[in-house]
Amino acid sequence: MLISMPTFRRARGFKALLALVVLAFGPGAAAAPTVVASIAPVHSLVAAVMQGVGVPRLLVPGGSSPHAHALRPSDARAIESATLLVWVGPGLENFLARPITSLVREGEVLRLADTEGLHLLPLRDDHDHEHGHAGNRRQGDGHGNQQEPGGDAHVAAAGTGIDMHVWLDPANAQRMAASIGAALARIDPANAASYADNAAVLRERIAALDERIADELAPLAGRRFVVFHDGFQYFEKRYGLASAGVLTVNPEVPPGAERVRRLRSRIATTGIGCVFVEPQFPIAIAETLVEGSGARIGRIDPLGADLAPGAELYPRLLEAMAGSFRDCLAPVALPGRRD
Repeated sequence: MLISMPTFRRARGFKALLALVVLAFGPGAAAAPTVVASIAPVHSLVAAVMQGVGVPRLLVPGGSSPHAHALRPSDARAIESATLLVWVGPGLENFLARPITSLVREGEVLRLADTEGLHLLPLRDDHDHEHGHAGNRRQGDGHGNQQEPGGDAHVAAAGTGIDMHVWLDPANAQRMAASIGAALARIDPANAASYADNAAVLRERIAALDERIADELAPLAGRRFVVFHDGFQYFEKRYGLASAGVLTVNPEVPPGAERVRRLRSRIATTGIGCVFVEPQFPIAIAETLVEGSGARIGRIDPLGADLAPGAELYPRLLEAMAGSFRDCLAPVALPGRRD
């Protein structure tokens, strides 16, 4: 059977293309690791480091609270087959604390609260809020990282007594990005260069965003507010904000009538300008707190409930939080007064 030259050339071109596909995706090619991340901000950091290689799976949707999340059968199957599971640690994703030991078989577990150099803060009691302690802007160390003067740069996180909302300090996120990149490189050395490059780009982006937010929030120093639950002190201390109270210490337990009465009195008498609610929790109590006081109700979200999961969620989350503080704590123009 004779084959015309154009047909032969097309066939030869097809074979060459087929050979390239085999080289790229054939038996010798390394598949992307199967990675599972607990909450949306952690998932975002992992997704950014994995860009161009693979896509991680998210366990807790942004609109759900990790404090009360229940592990679904599909989640358990995903964890069982994961090459790497990334979470913050006990005290936040409590639904993972026990299953990890039984579900994770041959894969690795990366607990971000144990990241070297992470700046960790102890849980606050209500006395801290009574006086509205504001944090101080930390000084740079010359390498794009920030440390608090006199603070210990590395504290071992056991999950007891430590505030686990660590991602709300951008300097912590930079260190966690490096830790995620190193963990991915260990389990997938074929793509180690991609992970290192992506982690470096992510850290630079977070550092630039950190500086912009610091400039944006600097005029708000000293303006006091109340939050629904005490999950924001990393952000507050990073940018010198002054929390004056918390509605509930445990977000799974509604506040008692006496606590509501005491906070309502404080808002009415001390010039607190804003009560922040979260999309994962009800707003009705906040409305009771501000009634007749002149204080505003703001919405602040530490998890990214309204944001699409993925690499862009974390920077957008920080930008949205900064915008929430700016809008709710902006000075209120008095009637008849021109500013």
